[in-house]
Amino acid sequence: MMIRQIGIIALIASLLPACSREPTLINDAARLLSAKQAASVATFHHYLLADHDIDYRVLTLTQGGDLNRYTSQQFQALKVGSASKGGRGLLLVLDTADNKVRLEVSRSLEAAYPDAFIAYIEQRQMTPFFAAGRVADGILATTELIVTRAQHTQTNQGWDDEVWSPAATAGGGATANARLDGAPVPATISDTPNAQKPGQGDSPLAQNSPEVTLQAYLNAMSTRNASPDLDIYSAPTRAMLKQWVVTPAQMDNIVATYRDCHADAVRYDAQQTLAVIRYPVDERMCSPWFFVRQGDRWQLDLTAMQGLIRFGRDNSWHFDVQLINQHPYQFAFADWGFDNRGYPQKMRWHLTVASDQQGHVWVARTGAGSAAEAFGFRQDDRLLRWNGVALTHHEQAMRAMQDAEAGKPVSVDIIRDQQAMRLEGLAPPRP
Repeated sequence: MMIRQIGIIALIASLLPACSREPTLINDAARLLSAKQAASVATFHHYLLADHDIDYRVLTLTQGGDLNRYTSQQFQALKVGSASKGGRGLLLVLDTADNKVRLEVSRSLEAAYPDAFIAYIEQRQMTPFFAAGRVADGILATTELIVTRAQHTQTNQGWDDEVWSPAATAGGGATANARLDGAPVPATISDTPNAQKPGQGDSPLAQNSPEVTLQAYLNAMSTRNASPDLDIYSAPTRAMLKQWVVTPAQMDNIVATYRDCHADAVRYDAQQTLAVIRYPVDERMCSPWFFVRQGDRWQLDLTAMQGLIRFGRDNSWHFDVQLINQHPYQFAFADWGFDNRGYPQKMRWHLTVASDQQGHVWVARTGAGSAAEAFGFRQDDRLLRWNGVALTHHEQAMRAMQDAEAGKPVSVDIIRDQQAMRLEGLAPPRP
């Protein structure tokens, strides 16, 4: 979805510990990035190396000239790929003098990243951000597609169904107009047969069920209809989308991702004014969709999704841990548990616990109608002992819950409202 790209861009992460032998990942001679932006890009490129053994560097310059030759020379001079065990390297060069960008690929990666793919991500993902003056965001959004392609390669998934494949794109070459001068990018216009120009064809309308509205949205994405004024969006969503950069590659990625997702039944709140379409916990790339009712129609609430949903370095979704219990759509996740990073889990007890450096362990959350709630746990209960064993870290409590034999007695000593008490009951069945 479109918030996936925003999520990976907005994700705040600490840089991995520096090593004197590590190469310089970002060399911003043209000063296109702030220090914070350069650090953020370097962080994700560290992750790309750690997770997929790809050594990805970025150079910016202001000199002009033959960019293809310069990039090839720098690839060799900088020994791009030397930090990778398999010699896998990528070098992105931005030249502001000639307004060009080139992404060079090592020979060991040519099978996974052919010229057609490189040209596609340059023209359909990276440069639309550059044209909007968001260079760092364009690099990060492109890194996401590089990660996706690496994941497909690791699972031996081909590219026949991917929009950039030789059968679906002109391809050819890995140098493009960088659009650093703000040249307009027709994000809703594509070279594919089903592409739709602004104002062309029927505008997708909100429908009387969330499922049909979602299908209308996916149909809009398949035709690369990036208009922010579609009826399928709530009013706040339309206002938000007018401030976003939505690239053809983003829309293609949405369609490709959800093609393989298996939706659960729609969940509604008690007033039937909010709804959620979610997917099995194991489908980690398939983040949920939020809807709000407007009259007798259901519209996508992307503003609520953007505020709550985040994406990890492998593109799997999770909730902002600060907001898990503070959003109006939590009714749809009462039967799920979430770890301390906000990732959904199949939890037997549906009990989330936390701890501090002083050895205090407490209940951070219980699912409504869950086994934990039936056992007697309440939010903010301090956990002292589980079956007589003292608890000083939340991982102890998690292991105790996991190891508890279904149907066997369990006793937990707690403090609630400054009063000591003991909870007793039977361990719930395993999922």
